[in-house]
Amino acid sequence: MLATDALRRDAARKLARICEERGYAGVNLDFEELGAQGFQKLALFVEALWGELHPRGFLVTVDLPADRKTYPSSGSPLPATSWC
Repeated sequence: MLATDALRRDAARKLARICEERGYAGVNLDFEELGAQGFQKLALFVEALWGELHPRGFLVTVDLPADRKTYPSSGSPLPATSWC
């Protein structure tokens, strides 16, 4: 679900629908062993998910590894726009 924009948007829409149908407060993401490219794709997914859930009043939270060596060398694993 992280691989392409279309898959990310589709997953975000499905998760929003599940939140509505089941009365969930939102979604918590906890992906393991992503690597540098995976973190970039996760950031894009968080943005897509936020765009679907936030306007409907749902939460989006993300669990990240505490070990800084896990993150990409470019700095923060997720762009600032994802930390809303």
